[in-house]
Amino acid sequence: MRPNWILLSMAGLLLLSCAHGASDPSLIPQRLQVGSLERRYYIKPALGKTKAVILAFHGGGGKPTKFDQVAGKFGEAANGEGFTVIYPEGLGKQWNDGRPEIVNRQDDLAFFDALLNDLGTKNYPVEKVFAVGISNGGMFSFRLACERSERLLAIAPVAAGIPKHLEACNPKSPVSVIQFFGSKDPIMPMKGGAIKLPMSWKDRGEVLSQEAGWTLLMKLNGCKGHDKDIHRNAMGSDFTVERDKWIACPSGISGEHFMVLGAGHTWPGGSPYLPEMLIGPVSKSFIANQEILRFFKEKL
Repeated sequence: MRPNWILLSMAGLLLLSCAHGASDPSLIPQRLQVGSLERRYYIKPALGKTKAVILAFHGGGGKPTKFDQVAGKFGEAANGEGFTVIYPEGLGKQWNDGRPEIVNRQDDLAFFDALLNDLGTKNYPVEKVFAVGISNGGMFSFRLACERSERLLAIAPVAAGIPKHLEACNPKSPVSVIQFFGSKDPIMPMKGGAIKLPMSWKDRGEVLSQEAGWTLLMKLNGCKGHDKDIHRNAMGSDFTVERDKWIACPSGISGEHFMVLGAGHTWPGGSPYLPEMLIGPVSKSFIANQEILRFFKEKL
């Protein structure tokens, strides 16, 4: 039997920011030379004075201009809280999160450094930087927290596992983390192991289990333990949320992990960018954006 090429093509678009519709006209395009490559990013300015900068990394196969259509208008909400949002563009619609299996081996750490330097010349507060990302973009945010920790206050990975090779992470500074994951994610296994795309047999590497990854981050950031509760905002909803918080952390450092029971490879409160049969359901009763912005504001 031949593979279903329609499903295969759709799977090739996976790992986010592939929503339909027009791009946000408020985004300001920028070009940046990084070595021999011209890279691009977009700026969505804060309403009023910029308090801090958030870098929003799209998923594999995605586009920076479509990030907010997947993430429930994240940029609009962030702008209203005084954050300027930056949408970098991955080379070949992909981020080099360090996995040996990544096709494009571009130096995205150099892009990150050059981007912050460029923003500094535009008088943005690059000493107050956050990162949010989904899927491959979320995995790249983990890499940044490992290898560029001194330049970040906090990260917010969504629908992402920690690449297995980052077990050897040795960050220079602690980085706060707020993380969101769906227990029925068909792409990133909750219990760890091989990353899987529908109708694709390509090796895409492995991720740690959510429990192992969260414990690793807790120890790397100098916290002594964690405590779990049922998040009150989701009580009585179709998607109960378990929140795990680090305890006894260094001053200013915190961690919160939200496990959305029954949700898929999706952004809580966002849009279903592909059919549910491929990515699992979206939780509409829990809004990740509200929690991310609350968490980031606590760090200012």
